[in-house]
This record gives sequence, structure tokens and C-alpha cells, in this order.
Amino acid sequence: NAGFNAIRIPIRWQCHITDVSKMSIDPAWIDRIKTVVGWCLDNDLKVIINAHHEKWLESRPTSQYKEENCNKLKLLWTNIASAFADYDSRLAFAGTNEVQDNWKAPTTENLEVQNAYNQTFVDAVRNTCGNNAKRHLIVQTYTCNPEYGINGDFIIPKDLDGNGNNYMSVEFHYYQPWSYAGDCTYDYWGDAYKDAGKIPAENEKTMTDFFDKAVNTWS
Repeated sequence: NAGFNAIRIPIRWQCHITDVSKMSIDPAWIDRIKTVVGWCLDNDLKVIINAHHEKWLESRPTSQYKEENCNKLKLLWTNIASAFADYDSRLAFAGTNEVQDNWKAPTTENLEVQNAYNQTFVDAVRNTCGNNAKRHLIVQTYTCNPEYGINGDFIIPKDLDGNGNNYMSVEFHYYQPWSYAGDCTYDYWGDAYKDAGKIPAENEKTMTDFFDKAVNTWS
């Protein structure tokens, strides 16, 4: 009623895997997710489900684990996508979440692994049935940090022929300025509140300029 029209449901699957060799998911967990997604769709919300805090995936972005993780990710998203294949276009999938190595700036190796995760996710979903051929898919920059997408070696995955980039979005998490959003050094942010107390140098224009840059990069 306040105007929100979309909801992101972070989902941790690793605690509900019944067979790691197939990345099979406990049917009771799938049913629970379907219940929650159904509540959202009943309220005509757009819905995003993802793979969230999968530690085997997120915390090992190196060549040593790349093949193993891509195989597990392929199996996981094949199972998820198959379970939700008949849901309409209001449901979107996001492949990973904040893949990172102790939050350090990425190496070339880290970026290559994230690119591989994104492509594996897209291929897995598209190789299933139902409405998944044109399901909206959301791919992430490394750590979901936009700077590592715009200024790094981020590659938009290849989709099915004919889809172009019409059924794909780039996700990033915007915590800038961190001094306000993360460290809580400031109680106020933005020129609109400069008379209320001390504010960081980054203001509304900083934010809109960056989002314009993101749009110009990925639109």
C-alpha cells in the first residue's frame, strides 16, 4: 500500500540439499518457497528468488574450486528452475549473491570465476522448460559491488539466440557512502539534511551521477 511493487526473497538452499551429487532439494523446502512466492504474487508483486549465503559458492571464488562450483551451481539452478518453470514473468531468478574473498578488491581470477558463475546460471535456467526460456534473469558483479562491474572485467552472459539482453538485468548493492550506510559515522545523509547535522561529502548528486553511469554502461 506504500507503493512497493517488488520483493526480493533471499533463499539459502545449502541447508536443504538432500543429495549433493545431484544438488537435489528437499521437496518440503520447495513447497515452503512456493508458499511465500504465492503470497507475493497474490498481491501482484514482482518477485526475485536467489541463491543466498551459499558459502560453498560465495566464499571460494578461485580457479581451484571453479569447476566444482560451476557444476554444483548448474545442478542447483536446474532444480530450482524446473520447480518454478510454470510461474509467470512476475517471477525472476538471481544466480548468486555477493561472491567475495574476504571483501578484498577482486583479482583477475576472482572476476573470471564470477563471470563463469553468471554464465553457468543463465545456461542452466535456459536449458529447462516452461516459461524459463524468457524468464528474467539477474546476474551480479563481483561482491555485487558496482565499481567491480563498471571498472572491472565484468562480462554480460550470453543468452539464447533471439533473447538479446531483453530478459536479463545486472544487480549491484549500493551502500554508498559507506560512512553513512555501513559504519554509521553520520546520522544524516544528503544536502536535504545538511541543516540537521553533519553529513558526508557524498550527496544526492553523487548517487544520481553514479546511477546514470550504471544505466549508460548496461542499458
